[in-house]
Amino acid sequence: MGKRLVVGYGLYANPAFSNILLHDADNPINSLHEFFVEYTTGKKFVLGFSARLYRYTYNNIEDVDANGASNFSGFTQHETNPNGSYDIKGQSYQLYGKLYKAGYLAPWGKYFILGLTLNRYQTYYDPSQMYVTATQNTNSTTTQLTFSDFGLTTQSYSAVDLLFGNGNSRIFGNRIVLDYGYTINTIAMFRIFINALEDDGNSLYPEDYIQKTSTTRVAAINRFNFFIKIGYLF
Repeated sequence: MGKRLVVGYGLYANPAFSNILLHDADNPINSLHEFFVEYTTGKKFVLGFSARLYRYTYNNIEDVDANGASNFSGFTQHETNPNGSYDIKGQSYQLYGKLYKAGYLAPWGKYFILGLTLNRYQTYYDPSQMYVTATQNTNSTTTQLTFSDFGLTTQSYSAVDLLFGNGNSRIFGNRIVLDYGYTINTIAMFRIFINALEDDGNSLYPEDYIQKTSTTRVAAINRFNFFIKIGYLF
């Protein structure tokens, strides 16, 4: 047909078992919204670039140990995990290639996808909402203290990953391209496995709490996703 460029939108999703069982977020399904552009360079190969966007609230299900804080000296901590929650806002950028199987003309048919991912995300918490409390009893007097220092209120992180997966493309009316399949981010998948092995049941310190919990949460969002994409062929 002479048309090589595809621009479109994709929806990525995976079941969030930790959300259901542990309630670390409110949605039973992790979802990401993607905007992509792809260019056919040969009969079997397509080069693509995409940006996936997501936003989640983490419900603070992990324990924190604030007893080491200087202003907690002599106080007894009450909550095992912080009150409130914090927000995660992320972007994943992918540079990838789609290799189509023999007997098809790209972008039509079954394909294998391989690429690199740059994951970037920010966390934000409100100290008036995310905190732990402690009390001290002195001479029949009870003093209550609130601890809400979990580092910078806005924190930024980034990491690279290796992407692969499988999909299938169909073209309708010589213009509309429908894609469906799955992708896997290998380092994110490995991160979930390592975190499970390293989980010794100990509480996290406040200065480490957001970094460690958000790393696990973002890995869970990105590690494996089914997708459906619709594009326009130019």
